[in-house]
Amino acid sequence: MARVSQAKKKRAAEVIELLRGEYPDVKCALIYEKPHELLIATRLSAQCTDKRVNMVTPALFARYPTLEAFAAADVDEVGTYIHSCGFWRAKARDMVAAAKMLLSDYGGRVPDNMEDLLRLPGVGRKTANLILGDVYGQAGYVCDTHCIRIAGRLGLTANTAREGRPSDEQADLTETQTPSASSSRWNTVPLTFSTLRFRMWGMALSGLLMRTFGYLLRAVRRYRFASFTRAERSDSSFTAEFRAVSREAARAIVGVPLR
Repeated sequence: MARVSQAKKKRAAEVIELLRGEYPDVKCALIYEKPHELLIATRLSAQCTDKRVNMVTPALFARYPTLEAFAAADVDEVGTYIHSCGFWRAKARDMVAAAKMLLSDYGGRVPDNMEDLLRLPGVGRKTANLILGDVYGQAGYVCDTHCIRIAGRLGLTANTAREGRPSDEQADLTETQTPSASSSRWNTVPLTFSTLRFRMWGMALSGLLMRTFGYLLRAVRRYRFASFTRAERSDSSFTAEFRAVSREAARAIVGVPLR
């Protein structure tokens, strides 16, 4: 791995301080009381929002209040509680299997190290780092699509959301800036920053682009029609038509018509 420059390390420290000021009370968005509940909630969050998971887990944890209850659960019945989270068959199967392994191999305790966590069904590095940080206070990075995208935009890593791999991202971030003992901030800030800032910006931008595209499509059609009929019309008439099309397109883009 290439040696990280002091300038990049300085930038990382500045970004962290800005985020710490913006989000002083960062905590995991998933609601849980016991370590195994966070493990289960994190598995449910795959391809699903934390908001949806938090709507599902109260009834799920009430029905299966202990790890033993999850281990003895019927997979299909578990699926009825988590159906709205998507991929419910695979998630239910992993949850029950993980509960059984926790009881048989780890005495009912969620492991506190990466190697053992990765042995559990349905657990990858993202989930493992989340458990290590939020349950055990160990330093780590929850490297998912959000983290890869935001870290790339901030210039902390060369990876992109399309090309980056979580393992490479974690290595780059570790080289750039060693996480502090308060790793829950590291685990949660990238996702919080992404969802609260870039998602809102992305939604606004996508809405503007969709509206603009619609106007421009109609403008092009009108322009093509005007082009076909130009030979039969005066230059001044054609110019007026083109200006009208341009004003409509400008209004769609910036909200102000051209004069």
